[in-house]
Amino acid sequence: MGNLFGDLSTETQPPYFAIYQSLQQVRAAFHREGRISDANAKLDKTVKLLALHFGYLKGLVSDADYTILSDRKNFKVSHLNRVFAQMAREPVFHRRGIGSIFGDNPATIFREGDEGIAFDLLMVARHAFGAQKDGKAEIDILNEAFGHHVRDNFRNHTEDAQYMTPPEIVNFMVGMGIEMIREYPVQAGATFVVADPSCGVGSFLTRWRTIYAQKFGKERSRTLKCVGQDKVDRMVRLSAVNFMFSENHGDDVFLGNTICDGSPISEYDGLVDIILTNPPFGARFSVDDLRINSRDSTPFYATALTRTKVVESEMLFLDRYLTLLKPGGICLTIVPDGVVSAGDLGRSLDSIWHGTRKSSRS
Repeated sequence: MGNLFGDLSTETQPPYFAIYQSLQQVRAAFHREGRISDANAKLDKTVKLLALHFGYLKGLVSDADYTILSDRKNFKVSHLNRVFAQMAREPVFHRRGIGSIFGDNPATIFREGDEGIAFDLLMVARHAFGAQKDGKAEIDILNEAFGHHVRDNFRNHTEDAQYMTPPEIVNFMVGMGIEMIREYPVQAGATFVVADPSCGVGSFLTRWRTIYAQKFGKERSRTLKCVGQDKVDRMVRLSAVNFMFSENHGDDVFLGNTICDGSPISEYDGLVDIILTNPPFGARFSVDDLRINSRDSTPFYATALTRTKVVESEMLFLDRYLTLLKPGGICLTIVPDGVVSAGDLGRSLDSIWHGTRKSSRS
């Protein structure tokens, strides 16, 4: 394949551009080789090699093994698979309620003949983490990998409702939230809870922890708790990987349907200080089903006396946020234009947000 990367030195071009360019070229290489055509499979392979380099940085992969993996002439898929399987058994790659973040039988699933693309992906991982380590770039590696391999697949599939929030939006919302809590009453030693009820790969939570520590110092950040949930197993595992990359070892990410009663995130009902999220748009839920499955989680829509038989997800999640927030809590969420100018039930819910529940802010 030749020199896939060109000059990725952060001295000659911005690190973000270098990583973006290399991921584009790896995407093209996947397309050119053709054997691995499924977008999710491409993402899984990319993430596992990112994790492999992370493991090397943490001393979980020996220098001798990594030296062989970094030599294109001596690179072998069999060696890669052995090193990854051994590393994946380390405790750092296990999360509460998930087990191994790579599944019950962790493997790269590369096979003989994939040496070129596997080696190039490992080099992308090395450059990406190198840019972060140098402190010269704030790069959400998982979000970028998702965007290059998977995002287009979901553009016309509203039932999946999975797409990543652009980093510019994540940074803006996190910055706004940080400013809003400067005067927020935080009791000494009390846990400050940040939640994303539809977390995707966890970009809001990982970014929040980074900026929170920078603004308020290590002492206050010790009592910070970031909590995420998603109903898609793949997203939960990717979020767990993102937490690991960001050193968020004390945070939790759960697999569950946030609008259903009894999902894992329900243990934080009434305890969340701030929600940052980009909820799924376009999905529709039966009011009859809500009355059976979501009376506690979405009490407004589950009990509303109305002729409406379905509720769109963007409205339903607003109801859910109210049950998660503590009095005085803050919610920063992306909503479509229709929510801002909502009528009927939407207008009624708006009155709850800005009327009877003035103790919560949005």
